[in-house]
Amino acid sequence: DGLTALKQAFKENKSIKVALDNVSTNIMMADNDLKINYMNKSIVKMFTDANTDIQKQIPGFNVSTLMGTNIDKFHRNPSHQRGILASFVDTYRSTITIGGRTFDLIANPILDEKGIRLGSVVEWSDVTKSRTLENEKNRMMEENLRIRVALDNVSTNIMMADNDLNVIYMNKSIKKMFEKANREISNQIKSFDLSKLMGSNIDTYHKDPSHQRKILGSFTDVYKTSIDMGGRRFDLIANPILTDNGERLGSVVEWSDVTEILKIEEQKIEQQKNLEVMTKVSMGVNEALDISSAIQSSLDAAREVFGWEYSSFWKYDKTDKSLKFYLESGSVSSEFRNITERASFKEGVGLNGRAWKSKDLVFVKELVELTDCVRAPVASKVGVKSAISFPIFINDKIYGTMDFFALRTLELSANRLQSLKAVNRIIQESLERQVNSQEMVRVKVALDNVSTNIMISDNDRNIIYMNKSINKMFKNALTEIKNQFSNFDQDRLIGNSIDVFHKNPAHQSNLLANFKEEYRSTINIGGRTFNLIANPIITDKGERLGSVVEWADYTNEVKTQNEIDDIVNLAIEGQFNSRIKLEDKEGFFKKLGEGINKLLDVTSNGMNDIARVL
Repeated sequence: DGLTALKQAFKENKSIKVALDNVSTNIMMADNDLKINYMNKSIVKMFTDANTDIQKQIPGFNVSTLMGTNIDKFHRNPSHQRGILASFVDTYRSTITIGGRTFDLIANPILDEKGIRLGSVVEWSDVTKSRTLENEKNRMMEENLRIRVALDNVSTNIMMADNDLNVIYMNKSIKKMFEKANREISNQIKSFDLSKLMGSNIDTYHKDPSHQRKILGSFTDVYKTSIDMGGRRFDLIANPILTDNGERLGSVVEWSDVTEILKIEEQKIEQQKNLEVMTKVSMGVNEALDISSAIQSSLDAAREVFGWEYSSFWKYDKTDKSLKFYLESGSVSSEFRNITERASFKEGVGLNGRAWKSKDLVFVKELVELTDCVRAPVASKVGVKSAISFPIFINDKIYGTMDFFALRTLELSANRLQSLKAVNRIIQESLERQVNSQEMVRVKVALDNVSTNIMISDNDRNIIYMNKSINKMFKNALTEIKNQFSNFDQDRLIGNSIDVFHKNPAHQSNLLANFKEEYRSTINIGGRTFNLIANPIITDKGERLGSVVEWADYTNEVKTQNEIDDIVNLAIEGQFNSRIKLEDKEGFFKKLGEGINKLLDVTSNGMNDIARVL
């Protein structure tokens, strides 16, 4: 029986050994002295495959001579390992690295039925590749995490989509962008819901998804485009997400809400156009020889810069109190021009009449909607769409209106409205200066040629104007004036102070500084007598601009008056022999002198006859 049992045990052990030899698990056994007493085929193959790497750390390592050697050679600290294996009674797991290879070890004690320790069995696993892959995976996960955290926090608006164009990622910045634009986008895309964007398809954003899919389905390089949603403009930069092997994983899209930037750019363009119009209008008006040329220049400049097809100017007719066609710029059709030339507008009627009545710019998106405008039916026929008109008031009185027409329907933004109003003001101010300038020329020509002696001074009493008549007066009186004012120079009066004519300038200064109505005075210079009538020059708004003084040289009149007084006094005393000199007299005083002389002759003869009789 004992032999049979032994044979049976041997047979079982042999079966176990054959089984262990052929399992894929790498098995090694060692006795209690940690000497290797068994290795199966799988572990021999494992060591054979790793032989070169193990020899880097354990020179002379040879798998064929391992049997009977101590496992200490596998450990850098054998005493530590021995302490563990000498007393362990349960599974012990460990990982060791040899020559750059990583091995997972699972050790279990070999105990007989009585619990006596016979040795150890160790399962080896060469986990070098799997650990490398796992480490690489962990590294990539950490790297992806860092990238995600970075993308989450960058200011660029990032969105990612898979190959089916489903949104799989959005960073914080793009969510914030969509939150800001949510109301406007929802006006156009009713189904837009920021909380449901993840997993949704980007077709939502495009009016023609098929076009977009065709582009994104095959693009291999940067693709740039712009889309409009709810009045907002977004610039998109899309890039394919490709692996190192060229496998397409999806797309990454950078979004930029350029709405505000475009507004700023539009404002800059508007400002440039405004400056261009103002410059052209100002130059044109300044170079114009007459008001018609100034108006034509303004029409041309505003129409060309702002891109209108046709513009015209309507001048106020005082006779029938209406606006009538005056000038034009550009062209749309002969039919539209013909109706324009024949038309006229009362206050409040039609496009131009409305601008006149409101004293402000009037814009119509569609001219055909103005039913009281005679040009509306023809406008519809020839394709005239949007139109504007603004009034021109000069010195607070209607002078005319300007209108501009486009062959396209326009949206008048707040910025463009302000720009056009600014152009309206600059044209009105320029034309007002031109009209007033021409009026001033006419006034100056009139003053230059009147017989009244006119002098004008500013608020500082500096002479700014003298007409021909007063220059002639000073020339005739030059000798006498120089007798009193030796430095008097008629050619240098313009720009000098009127104080030169007064012995007490301070007194005169006080009078002229405050007077508000006509002031009369008489001054004597070098024996000459001058009567002065001064009036303040005051604008309609009450602004004081200076003074105008009418001079009259009464020297001859005073001399004649004194001469008559002397003769009358002599006649009273009975002396009738003196006569008034007629050679230096003219006009009224000459006739008066002749009459007095005749009277004296008659009186003298009569007295002589009486004397003879007596």
